[in-house]
Amino acid sequence: MKIRKIASGTTEMQLTCEDWQPEYAEPFRSGGCDGLLVGCHRPGSSLDLSFAPALPNLRSLRLGLGVRDPGPVSACHGLAVLHLGSRQKGRVDLSGLVSLTELEAPAGIVLESAAALPALESLTALGWRNGALELLGAHPRLRFLRIECLRNGEVALTGAAGLPELRTLWIYDGHLRDTACLSAAARLEEVRLIGAKTSSVEFAARLPHLTQLILENCGPLDSLAPLAGHPSLTGVALTGTTVVRDGDLRPFAENPRLRHVALEHGAVHYSHRPAEVRRDAGADGRRHRV
Repeated sequence: MKIRKIASGTTEMQLTCEDWQPEYAEPFRSGGCDGLLVGCHRPGSSLDLSFAPALPNLRSLRLGLGVRDPGPVSACHGLAVLHLGSRQKGRVDLSGLVSLTELEAPAGIVLESAAALPALESLTALGWRNGALELLGAHPRLRFLRIECLRNGEVALTGAAGLPELRTLWIYDGHLRDTACLSAAARLEEVRLIGAKTSSVEFAARLPHLTQLILENCGPLDSLAPLAGHPSLTGVALTGTTVVRDGDLRPFAENPRLRHVALEHGAVHYSHRPAEVRRDAGADGRRHRV
């Protein structure tokens, strides 16, 4: 058993490959703990979690591998932060955790419970197979959304209107559908598509507050024309397998607002060489990372 202050500021009791002991209750209280980590990477581990609902002031819970039954999470009503690993087994009902502001969990659990969690501000869904954003329900406070798809997964962006305060969207792998619907999340500032396949960036033209657009291993894009003269975009990246079919890089080369342009590869049909469009410094002369 260890007690550590983690990056979020939480004072966390960490039980790795050991079961809870009654004598741990006192250091949890006296150490000012408000977080708990339970997990074990060893094959066959079966850690008990039944003690967790009785812990005072428990605000953060992280479960790794080896937890026998995540069910007791349902009774931890004071939780604000909950992380369940992508390989977490067992079913758990999160609908009673109405104070939850940050959730990371397998997509199956997210899709079953997210609509009942109105206070969410940050949501990560792991192992997404297929479905639309509308399945998450309306979340008026959500500012960060990360979806990690299975490689052949699919995400439909219908339902973005239910996320009016969304500022950051990261999608990993899979295929995107109905990307035009993303314009309903009009306050988006950052979109990262990492391995998520799409053929169009038309959605970005309809996001007036977008400042960062990262497209890594997204496959062929029809054109960059929708990005021409974008009023707020300051950083873009096209890397990996992301290529531009029509070859016209003028929307990058001719936009003075762009302070950072990362173009990993050139192509014989491109209008400009990568070196002619790349930018890596802002007006202050310092290097900026997208």
